[in-house]
Amino acid sequence: MKRTAWLVGLVLTAIVAIYLLTWPFSLVTFDLARDIAMASSIAGGEAWPLQGPILAGAIHAGPVWYYLFALPFLVATTVLPALLFIGALAALKIPLAYLIGARFVDRPTGLLWALLLVLPGWGTFEGVLPLHPSLVATCTLGFVWLVLLYARDGRPLHLCAAGFVFALALHAHPSTFGLAFLLLATMVYRHRSASRPWPTYAMLAAAICVPFVPYVLFQVDAGFPDLSGAANYLSEQRNLGSIEYLPGVLVGVFATGPATVVDNFAAGIGKAPSIVIGVYGFIYAAAIFGLMVSMVTGKRRAAIVAMTAAFIVLLRRSLRSVWKRLFT
Repeated sequence: MKRTAWLVGLVLTAIVAIYLLTWPFSLVTFDLARDIAMASSIAGGEAWPLQGPILAGAIHAGPVWYYLFALPFLVATTVLPALLFIGALAALKIPLAYLIGARFVDRPTGLLWALLLVLPGWGTFEGVLPLHPSLVATCTLGFVWLVLLYARDGRPLHLCAAGFVFALALHAHPSTFGLAFLLLATMVYRHRSASRPWPTYAMLAAAICVPFVPYVLFQVDAGFPDLSGAANYLSEQRNLGSIEYLPGVLVGVFATGPATVVDNFAAGIGKAPSIVIGVYGFIYAAAIFGLMVSMVTGKRRAAIVAMTAAFIVLLRRSLRSVWKRLFT
C-alpha cells in the first residue's frame, strides 16, 4: 500500500510538471498587464481595490483575484514567479481529479482523469494565456470534492467550505454559476438526515457572500454603477436576451470550438518531439484500454457508448485531420 502511494505521488508529480511546462512561456496580454500592475501596486501598498476585473465590459468581479495575484509580488518583483504561482494553483486540479476519482470510483479512474487533464485542448490555454479563468478547473474540482464529501458524510463544515469555494469559482469566471444547481441538489439530498439544517444553511449563505463584501461596499458607495452595465449587457440579444442564439452557442461549445482546438494542435503533431507524441499516445491508449475493460465487465456501458458516439460525431472532421497527418 505504501509503495503504491509513492508510485501514485510520483505519477501525479510528473503530470503536474508536464502541465507547468507552458507557464514560463505565457503571453502577456493587455488584461494580464493590467492585473500585473494592480497586483504589484497592492504588494507595494499603493492600491487597495474593492472590486476586481471587469467581465464582458459590463460588471466587475470581486477583488479576490487581484489580492491572490499580489501574494507572489510580496516576495519577488518580477513577473515569472507570479505566473508560476498561479500555475501552481491551477495545477491543483490534477491531484483534485485524482482524489475525487480514487475516493468515489477507484484509483485507476483517478489517475486516468489526472492524465486526461494534461492532454492538448482548452486547458492548454490556461498556461498560454493566464488570467483568472485559469483557476476555473481548480475551483470547480475543489467544489465538487467538498460537495461529494457533504453528500457522503453530511458534515456542515464541508457544505460551508463548498459554498466558499463556489464563490471563488464565480470570481474565476461567472460561467461557473451552474455549480449552484449541484449545491442545491446536494442540500436537498441531505436535508432530512441533517442534524441542524437551517443554521448550517445560514452559515452556507454567509460563506458564499463573504468574498463579495468588498465589491458590494464599493457599489453601495459609488451608487451601483454596475447596474447600468448589467442592464446594457442583458439588453443585447446576442448575450442573454434571446433564445434564438442558443443553438449557435451549443454548436460552438460542443462542435466548432473543440474541432478548432483539435485542428490547431493537429497541425503541430508532425513537429512535436517523439517523446511528446509517445506520452500523449500512452494516455490515449490507457483511456481506450480502460473503456474496453469497463465495457467487458459491464461497468457504465451506457455512459461509455453515449460518450464515444458523441466524441466521434462531434470531432469526426478533426479526427480525420489527425489521421492524415499521422499516417499519410
